[in-house]
Amino acid sequence: MLETLHRQYVLRKNDIGSDAHLHAKGIRLNTESWEVEGIGHLCIMRMNFLFNLVSMETVVLSSVHKDVPLFNVDTMRFGSTETFMAELYDTQLEPWPPEANKAFEAIQDQNRDLPEYEHSGHWYDPILFPCSMAKKGKGYSARFTKAADDYIDAFVKQLKNAPECSADEKTAKTAEFAGRLIAEGGPAADTMVKLFGKEIAERMIRKHMYGI
Repeated sequence: MLETLHRQYVLRKNDIGSDAHLHAKGIRLNTESWEVEGIGHLCIMRMNFLFNLVSMETVVLSSVHKDVPLFNVDTMRFGSTETFMAELYDTQLEPWPPEANKAFEAIQDQNRDLPEYEHSGHWYDPILFPCSMAKKGKGYSARFTKAADDYIDAFVKQLKNAPECSADEKTAKTAEFAGRLIAEGGPAADTMVKLFGKEIAERMIRKHMYGI
């Protein structure tokens, strides 16, 4: 994501102080964030422990100036099992045009043979666009990497011609999502609360992950 955006937009890296490197219970969380000129906020979080036998990377692009979905890509590894998720959330001010789904649906079609990531459901499922994807299995590293790259490329391509919007209104929508994530939970949010406590987790989610 970083390299793709850097080719087309001006990025300014944020100084997030000691929050850039957090440690607890043998787990390291490294965080970087940037402001993307004319778009919004980019965050990359990497968590690892047990000598990288368990690792997670989360990439979030939270648009402020363009009325597009909240976009994140997650990759996780637990030993030899990997999970890949590309998620687009409806945090828009106006409905997303159906034709915007087509590029992502094409990526879904290319990867229908991969095993699905099964879960019991989350509060945000109703605002998760159907063109999102979640897969889990062993031996699919190359396929997961390509799918992530394809989702990122497709999303960034849409930014150029996406409608502009009120930064204040868009930020309010993202803040609402972040607030519910903190209050009602999610895999990454719950992990941060357990490791670092609610105060630090809330700061990491609001300020660094979503740029609020």
